[in-house]
Amino acid sequence: MLPGYFYFVSIICGFWFIAGFLFLLWSIGKYASRFNRSSGNWVLIAIIFSPIIAFLGLYMVGEDNEKIQETNTLQKELSFEEKEKVQKELEYQKEKKRREMIGLKAIFVAIFVLIVIIITLRCITSN
Repeated sequence: MLPGYFYFVSIICGFWFIAGFLFLLWSIGKYASRFNRSSGNWVLIAIIFSPIIAFLGLYMVGEDNEKIQETNTLQKELSFEEKEKVQKELEYQKEKKRREMIGLKAIFVAIFVLIVIIITLRCITSN
């Protein structure tokens, strides 16, 4: 292999490693929020130790039952009209968050493509 190609291949492998690691961190955060756990704490555990250990730890501790009970109690104490208002507000917040995430995904893809183009051009011009 020529030295220029080795540099290019190592850069591409590095980007795929970073992208895979970020995907694992994101999935740990989603998995933690699904179990009513703190996403930030579990992502920090994954960064310090490893994503596999964080997944196993999260699987072993399971759901946070106290938060589920608080939610159920809150829902029981509300009248039908209040429950309807809360439900509409939650739906509005979910839709708002979904729209923000679509924008962030587009920005992430654009930045990633720009970085790949810059690295490719740099590798081509350095030879």
